[in-house]
Amino acid sequence: MKGYWNQPDATQAAIKDGWFCAGDIGRVDHDGLYYIVDRSKDLSSRGGYNVYPCEAEEALHEHPDVAEAVVIGMSHDSLGEEVAAAVVLKRDAAADAAELRDFVEHRVGAYKYPRYIWIVESLPTSPTGKVLRREVQHPPLEELQHRGGGERQ
Repeated sequence: MKGYWNQPDATQAAIKDGWFCAGDIGRVDHDGLYYIVDRSKDLSSRGGYNVYPCEAEEALHEHPDVAEAVVIGMSHDSLGEEVAAAVVLKRDAAADAAELRDFVEHRVGAYKYPRYIWIVESLPTSPTGKVLRREVQHPPLEELQHRGGGERQ
């Protein structure tokens, strides 16, 4: 890749020492197999801990009422970012935000589960169907239930 078309700043940021840095985060298993697990641009930092959205998204997708979910970082005064999720329910599903939060809380690390969850009709997507994480909008904070000072922070 020589660079992004008419975007010299983006090209300079993406190409380091002649290598294209896509921002993918991977891991290698004990057999030497490589896995792409997330994108560094999607990473949130909650109180100094890195939160990769795919972990909470996968846990949300395990709930039988969840059709789609996207996890984002919301600005937070003392933590830097708070973990939050927008969820699309399956037709005729009855789960609410508190139920989904409790469900995920016991499946991921204490700092990784979404404190804010809101139900939406649909998520913004690209023409190819990919969820556009950066276009996800959260409701005003006063409309969201927050899991505050609970036992797992």
